[in-house]
Amino acid sequence: MGIEMFIYLRPIFITMIILLLILFLVILIQHKLLTTFSVLAFAISFIILANVTLYMSGEIVDELNLTRDQNEFYYVIAIVVLSFINVVVFRYKKRKEGRIFY
Repeated sequence: MGIEMFIYLRPIFITMIILLLILFLVILIQHKLLTTFSVLAFAISFIILANVTLYMSGEIVDELNLTRDQNEFYYVIAIVVLSFINVVVFRYKKRKEGRIFY
């Protein structure tokens, strides 16, 4: 019997990354469909959700005496970076257009 690794939350992290990439494409192609509030809400909610999921993964791993998936930390870093990039690109596109706050 080898070392068991807890990887059951990996699809959640990958789904969040895919959704942020889709949001990035929407910002690049059709940014007029979005508002500043919606982009900030997506970014903040994904950052909070990723961090809570990482924390709960640590609790589960500790209780079940398993080893942790090292990629989860990198997934959270990717989610934070993509969220930040989405906000910055959206603000740049709106500023270029002359409409910043709506």
